Amino acid sequence: REMLRYLFIASFLLLNTLLFTACKDDYPYNDEEPPRSILAPSIYDYLTEEGNYKLFTQIADSVAIQGGYYSDVLKKTGSKTAFVANDEAFAAFFASNNTWGVNRFEDLTEAQRRMILFSSLIDDAYSLDMLSSMPGQGNSPAIPGEVMRKTSSMGLFDTIPFEKGDNLPKTNYWSNYHREKGIYLMKDNSIPTLAYFIQSFMDSKAITDDDFYRLTGKTRSQGDAFIFDIKITQPDLFCKNGYVNVLEEVLIPRDNMAEYIRKNPETQLFNSFLERFCAPYPDMTNTYAYIDLNPNFRGDTLYYKRFFIERSDPSLPEMTDPEGRPVLKLPFDPGQNNYSSPGQSMEANMAAMFVPTDAALEEYFERGDGRILKERYGTWENVPDNVLLDLIAHQMKPSFLLTLPSKFGNLEDKMGTNMGVDKDDVTHAEICSNGAVYVVDKVYAPTEYVAVSAPVSLSDETKIFQWAIDELEFNLYLLSMEEGNLFSFFVPVDNVFKGTFDASGKMTDGYVDPVVLTNSNKKEFWSFSYNETTANVQATVYDGDEESPTYGDSLRLITTTTQIQNRLLDLLDNHIIVGELEKGKYFYQTKGRATLKANVINLDADPNNTRLEVQGGANIENGNQMGNAIDTYFQANGNTYFTDQVLQPALKSVYQILQDTEEFEEFYNLCAAAKTYLAESSSGIVEYAGPVFIQENNATVVSFFNTYHYTVYIPTNAAIRKAISDGVIKTWEEIDAIIDPTQQGQEAQKLYEFIRYHFQDNSVYVTNKVSSYFETATLNPADRKFRKIRVVENNGELGLFAEKNPQFSVTNPNFAARSASVVKAGNLYNIMARDYRLEGTGSSMTIATSSFAVMHLIDNVLDYNKVN
Repeated sequence: REMLRYLFIASFLLLNTLLFTACKDDYPYNDEEPPRSILAPSIYDYLTEEGNYKLFTQIADSVAIQGGYYSDVLKKTGSKTAFVANDEAFAAFFASNNTWGVNRFEDLTEAQRRMILFSSLIDDAYSLDMLSSMPGQGNSPAIPGEVMRKTSSMGLFDTIPFEKGDNLPKTNYWSNYHREKGIYLMKDNSIPTLAYFIQSFMDSKAITDDDFYRLTGKTRSQGDAFIFDIKITQPDLFCKNGYVNVLEEVLIPRDNMAEYIRKNPETQLFNSFLERFCAPYPDMTNTYAYIDLNPNFRGDTLYYKRFFIERSDPSLPEMTDPEGRPVLKLPFDPGQNNYSSPGQSMEANMAAMFVPTDAALEEYFERGDGRILKERYGTWENVPDNVLLDLIAHQMKPSFLLTLPSKFGNLEDKMGTNMGVDKDDVTHAEICSNGAVYVVDKVYAPTEYVAVSAPVSLSDETKIFQWAIDELEFNLYLLSMEEGNLFSFFVPVDNVFKGTFDASGKMTDGYVDPVVLTNSNKKEFWSFSYNETTANVQATVYDGDEESPTYGDSLRLITTTTQIQNRLLDLLDNHIIVGELEKGKYFYQTKGRATLKANVINLDADPNNTRLEVQGGANIENGNQMGNAIDTYFQANGNTYFTDQVLQPALKSVYQILQDTEEFEEFYNLCAAAKTYLAESSSGIVEYAGPVFIQENNATVVSFFNTYHYTVYIPTNAAIRKAISDGVIKTWEEIDAIIDPTQQGQEAQKLYEFIRYHFQDNSVYVTNKVSSYFETATLNPADRKFRKIRVVENNGELGLFAEKNPQFSVTNPNFAARSASVVKAGNLYNIMARDYRLEGTGSSMTIATSSFAVMHLIDNVLDYNKVN
């Protein structure tokens, strides 16, 4: 009889496979008895006849349903897929140290019996092959190897635990009232699922046997099938109302990830982190449905534990707490039984989490890289939710299939940086109903904890810069972990943004607003502060004009976000250096192309041994002493330096510095008098020369500067006069006296090109090692390329070689043959300048762009025509 039965089953399965066009079997006997020629029994009859499933059938006999017992369902037509354990497996379960603490059938509560029964059943009949197949679209056939989960037959009301005391999270959402009185709490209001590993799915998703072993601790062979980590010893036993699959062990419902973490004694600390982001929500729909089944429940309420997450459907309102208040949100809900990975169905994938043990978290906090947290907050309990969220989210992965052990080496964070996960980090793994939990003995620190921005976000003294980072979306930039891209990030502490006040309360020094200074030549100090009530940065403006009777007094309060953002954007851009500081190097270009002067006295892993001085261009202009690094943090993508000074970029323009410096007078006169000359030709009007300076929003700027950084070489007054007397150049007065417009224009063009040859692309400072060619602002009409100058540093001296200097192209030029040198006597070198370009009108005017320059006095003119 058995032989005939299995021959029939084999032939039926072959026919059934041909008929399948979807993941669900088109089971032919859902609504009617099979033909009399088919004598296969029902699932219940089969288990009874086999004789060694007494305990499973006894459970079915004891589970009451409306109108009888569940054994009646298993006897009738319909369609079920059953995963059953035989009596030997139950005996082993009772003899083991099982989680329920039961030793015999009689110890099982009604809820436990229901859980065993319904977690072993799937509504609808599936062979294993079709269990792992995705329904085809339209008339397309099913796609094998695409499915790993199905919803079990469990109902929401099969078990409604009553929770109180320490079983509830220790946050304000779970008030003392709930903890003392207790609540009826569903851990989720969706049905638990069954996760299974069938060969076609393993092959399709490249899940290796080693992956499976590391996930379950079980060894598998080709063709083996498992429900969670339980092997199916006899698959696809066909009955008239479905399929029976015999399991090696008793299957009891698996917790979702949140519940597994909550119950695991090794992950209690991480669980306390997670549970800051959940609350009990009343579920009135299910409450009323439960009352219909259990009238005695009237007057009580069912709650479900819900984690705060972003809505997957953007059309839905933002998730709030039970009182309707905004909440911080996790990447996904680890307690959602029917969680589905983004862009995939629930059946095709699930989630994964890397959960550090309590010991690993304590080691990280006390002695590891997390000590920055300990220094700031003292205990894990004091770490704010918004800071802790970064750590939690970093461990949560939306796709199980992308976090298989064989793919650990490819795991990246949101910035695309490798997380550094190693298989040996995993102490234990658990396949839960909605994902895999990897318990690890290591903390994978989020980029937010190890980047140069971390000390800012974790400090209570840097709220102004943190606000700017958030508002201006600098996070992604500062979180960059691109190899070889290290930052030096200078962060003024909040207190120094206030400025300097005298005993009478008048402001005497601080951040000078470059917009007002550039537009109206008035000096105003801004005192920045962080407003705790509005969570915004504001600025009080003080009169900085020493000739004014209100000097040092408060003028107005600025709360306009756009203005504050504009000034702080300028500061942020120019407090970041892409690169590391070096001892003996003093000038560094910022992200915004300004230059900072820094003196590295000592950098050491011990902050007490670190000494660093630093200045911005405006600090040098104002005669401020060099600021100091008062705290240093060595981070994964560079170093962060808290400073006791705002490093403001230069305030004076090239025009102002030339105009105000006596030794620059002759060169200034040449530049200031430059203009456009017109001459007629056979082809029309020809323009010669042009202005060196132009007016923009009341600011005088270099006409050919273009949001870049430059060097301006200014010959001494004597050198200019000698060039004029030697006939190297004519004065503008001499050119204006020429009668022939064409000749006049040509002479003007020569002088204009001579002037522009002293303006070089790229800022080059004395003391920075350099030996390179740079383009000037003079265009060679022969090849339409900009003429070059060669700059060579030699023992602290900066030498310049013009184009026709015989040493211009020599590999190791004779320094003595240079065309000119930077004059170091008199300190008229390394002068920082900035040409501001503004936009807007009136009080809403802001910094649009700017060009930076360094200016040096040189001992000779630069003549690209001169052969030394």
